[in-house]
Amino acid sequence: MTVTCRVTVDAGATLEPRLLGLGMQAGPYEWFDLGDDDWHTMLTRLERLRPGLLRVMLRAWWYAKGFDERGEPVYDWSSPQLTRLYRLLDFARAHDIDVVTGEWDDPSAVGDRPPGDPLHHYGITATDPRWARLVGDFLHQLLDVRGYGNVRYYTLINEPNGDWSHCGDRPTWERAVSTLAAELDRRGLSGRISIVGPDTTGADHWVATTVDSLSSVIGEYEIHRYATACDLDGGAFEAQMAELRAYISDHDSAAKRFFIGEAGIARPGPDDSQPARTTFRYGVRMADYVVQALRAGLAGVIAWNLDDAMFVGGGYGALDLKGWGCWNIVGGRHGYPLSDRDLRPWGYAWAALSTAFPHGARSVAVPATGAPGLRVAAATDPTGERLSVAVVNTADEPRRVELTVDGLGTTSPLAEYRYFADDRPAGADGFPVPAATRTAPSGPVTVELPSAGLTVLTGIDGRS
Repeated sequence: MTVTCRVTVDAGATLEPRLLGLGMQAGPYEWFDLGDDDWHTMLTRLERLRPGLLRVMLRAWWYAKGFDERGEPVYDWSSPQLTRLYRLLDFARAHDIDVVTGEWDDPSAVGDRPPGDPLHHYGITATDPRWARLVGDFLHQLLDVRGYGNVRYYTLINEPNGDWSHCGDRPTWERAVSTLAAELDRRGLSGRISIVGPDTTGADHWVATTVDSLSSVIGEYEIHRYATACDLDGGAFEAQMAELRAYISDHDSAAKRFFIGEAGIARPGPDDSQPARTTFRYGVRMADYVVQALRAGLAGVIAWNLDDAMFVGGGYGALDLKGWGCWNIVGGRHGYPLSDRDLRPWGYAWAALSTAFPHGARSVAVPATGAPGLRVAAATDPTGERLSVAVVNTADEPRRVELTVDGLGTTSPLAEYRYFADDRPAGADGFPVPAATRTAPSGPVTVELPSAGLTVLTGIDGRS
């Protein structure tokens, strides 16, 4: 028996007026060389994912090689690492994609360093003004010299609450951020790039303390969340995010956006890889993650990560990759199966959602369906004339949702994308194509979900 739920969407009930969209964590293949054909394949697929954001992190030794006898920094703006980084930034600029960048840790940190790191022996810790100077010069190079005006957000220290960040201490991180903010202000950059944070994982209390202590220098709020299956299935994730969103609005400003800088489902073991990433069910859970985040009023979600081969240290295969990606570009080599190169199911679901909830769209409140595991998120374009709806069903039994939309202006046809175990229409490249195009709705819209999965209806096409 199919459960039927009736939901009314008020297109005027704005949650977040300026979505950042869905994004991807990317890296410039720091640890090994990748051929031009692989780069081309990756960038072509990235375009098909239609991200609103890219998050690309680095380390100071990529560009700073030490100090001269006068104590002035010595830079190499054409290092191999930066040359690869520029390929990602060039792509983002050409496709009008905003970029979050920053540094994983301070230059004195001991992890993930090559032999002969030229900066390590200078002992530049998180609060050292020399680090703020290096970051300021780097941002000047990106923004003013190379014209990457789409680099809009900066995060200092990845997951600073963890000891792996070489920080693990909130007062230290706050002093480091304050030092950087003063440096950016001195250079006149504070109005051109926003510091975002706290960038923590599993430490939600840092959001409140960041609001209370650093609201004058934080431009947008952002955390990492590897949600548990239990929190997602029961809807607790949505409640947790809504509570944080409310604290930011009540104690700082509703105009400051709140987004997820690294998103995924908690891994089951010690290796930093997600074994479920190749499964259909992982795609359902990632879709549910996005729907709950949108319902909670978040402005965006950046998935960890784009490609297995972009990061190492995860214990996956001969290259020790972090197996979280939409694919593995080195599939068929180094002992990895050729099928690793294919778009994984969760990447399919992500592409459909990214199409429907782009940068600049306006999310709107949607009532609960009343059925466990059945959730609806919605958005319009800025004019309020075009609609997107995502309906996710995490239960195995069939569900039906009858949607009524109030307050929508001129309506447009709705492209329908479907993500179900045996129903995922795709093009030759494996990316989603509409299963159907519905005429502009003049009454209730019925969405049939035969089992666990996702249906996306959208009249929005691209960045708003």
